[in-house]
Amino acid sequence: MYRWTVRKLTGYVLRRLRDGDAGLLLRLVADDVHFRFLGQHSWAADYHSMQQVRVWLERYLQARLRLEPQEIVVSGPPWNTRVCTLFADRAERGGEVIYENEGVLFERARLGTHPRAHLLRRHPADAGARRHARRRRS
Repeated sequence: MYRWTVRKLTGYVLRRLRDGDAGLLLRLVADDVHFRFLGQHSWAADYHSMQQVRVWLERYLQARLRLEPQEIVVSGPPWNTRVCTLFADRAERGGEVIYENEGVLFERARLGTHPRAHLLRRHPADAGARRHARRRRS
């Protein structure tokens, strides 16, 4: 029952974020947060404060990205819960898709707060850099 509740809450929080409201998500983030978004791009982050996460989320909302969870997996007890969300996100402008991507969000939760979050996303800039590096080696 606990994992089912966490899965439903995660889906609800992400739906609120998709609707432009980061308030609930920010209330669930622990004071000792560690938020990482891996990669070499403008979204990359390694933050240890609520204020830094808030600023990142405000930028995310301004970009009008819409994160859609594809699958949410929950494991562990309430004092050491792991939440892994496979997602797709996209941005549209004038009814046209201008950005599409997919990724994984891995979180550690502790009795209703989220002290650790790691965002792994296939980022177009990273993919282009890898293609360019492969061409240079050939």
